[in-house]
Amino acid sequence: MCEIGQTLNQLAREQMKLRLMQDIRVDIEVCKLEGINYKDYLLELKDMIDGFLRVKEDKS
Repeated sequence: MCEIGQTLNQLAREQMKLRLMQDIRVDIEVCKLEGINYKDYLLELKDMIDGFLRVKEDKS
């Protein structure tokens, strides 16, 4: 039973990554159309993700 749960969890994560990538791509295109610097947005997202990794390392 544990393997089924892990498989479903992995599938859910892959689907979430796909949705995130699609949302980010759409946002980048909108930024390009409106003349907004999308790289700052991407760097903010990266900083947020890096923050999660730092917190995990601090707790280890």
